Amino acid sequence: MSETKDTSLWELIKQFFLWLGRGFASCGHWFARQIKITFRKWYIVIPTTILFICLGYYFSRIENRKYKAEGMAVIHGPMAADIKEAVRPLEMAMPAHVQPSQTLAARLNCPPEYTAGIRRFNSFFVVDYLTDFTPDVVDRDFKHNYEDSLNVISNHYIVFQVYTKDLANLQNFEDALVNYINSNPIIQEKYQRHHVTMEYELQTCNNQLNYLDSLSKVFYFNFPQGFQVDIKPYSSTLIMGKRSIDVIHDDIIELIQYKKGIESELSSCTQPLRFISHISAAPRAINNRILCLIIGCILGWLLGIGLAWLVEDRKQVSEWLHSK
Repeated sequence: MSETKDTSLWELIKQFFLWLGRGFASCGHWFARQIKITFRKWYIVIPTTILFICLGYYFSRIENRKYKAEGMAVIHGPMAADIKEAVRPLEMAMPAHVQPSQTLAARLNCPPEYTAGIRRFNSFFVVDYLTDFTPDVVDRDFKHNYEDSLNVISNHYIVFQVYTKDLANLQNFEDALVNYINSNPIIQEKYQRHHVTMEYELQTCNNQLNYLDSLSKVFYFNFPQGFQVDIKPYSSTLIMGKRSIDVIHDDIIELIQYKKGIESELSSCTQPLRFISHISAAPRAINNRILCLIIGCILGWLLGIGLAWLVEDRKQVSEWLHSK
């Protein structure tokens, strides 16, 4: 019969910190060994480190720097998923390809210099918290839960991301991208349907407002003489004699507000997709000089240490390679 021994929370915490201390001690011993091999084989480690620092400096030159640029566009008519499907061929295209018809410039139908510096092109959905038609978070990692009914993917916004070396042609690329999307037949068809629907809603609002306006004149002004009229402030009831009639002033105000929204949408609905924030690059390059020099120094030092260990233990390595 085996006996079970319960471990208290204090013992678990103590064992965890002991394990953590042993881990730090092992890292310290490993680092000390690398310092020793660096000192013993400095003629291998230092030149290798300097070589990689020079490579980092080379890759961080102005003509080699790569920038990340983003821009958000608003959609009128189609859904965000339709726009993403339309630009999927662009995401798979490369600036230089074996087949000329598969290049990014060929698919955008633009001059090659507009896309010569582009190294990657992506599009991302926008998450709308509380479904209030406000772009809140960009789903760059594609980790949004589509079963979430409160925080949903917005159908009115989409974000485009570009990795490029040529900042001068970003605006030209954006114009070509807008022209490519807006000339898509499916996108145009959905945009036209949306525009017709908005015009019909505006006409319906105008008709309903005229109807309520004429109806309000009958109730408010064409009542028989001798009736006592009492309209209380902040009230939605009109008292005429012994009768009380619900006024329709609130309905008129609500329709006017809805009409303003439709008119605003129609005034901005000039094309299926337009940028509300143009594609602009971050001021700091992805491969900036400081980062490249640090990475080059670390990689060069590690590679130099590896070569130093091979030289120091060359006999053991040779015996291992010749062993059966």
